[in-house]
Amino acid sequence: MMVVGLIVYFANVGLDAADKTASVVAALVAVAALVAPYFFPASGGALKRVIDIARTGTATAQGPQSQVNTGVDARAGDAPDIHVRDTGAGKADNGGDANSGIRLR
Repeated sequence: MMVVGLIVYFANVGLDAADKTASVVAALVAVAALVAPYFFPASGGALKRVIDIARTGTATAQGPQSQVNTGVDARAGDAPDIHVRDTGAGKADNGGDANSGIRLR
């Protein structure tokens, strides 16, 4: 239907006038696209970060102060939406520390 309307419009006004009208409309649309984010900001704020951890391998921490992580270790204030599933076993020997899930500091 829109194509038929364009053909009728071109036939009535001629290609030169249609070209001029299209240029003005394109310029107005471009300006509107540039200023729209200032007048209509996106709801919900910034994009939400997602961390998705799955199917990690087995790891072992051996010895005092040693650490191993097969999941997620993040600062609590920076924690996005975190998904952890099917992580490998985290083993700790002789005073080590292991994490196979989610650890927020």
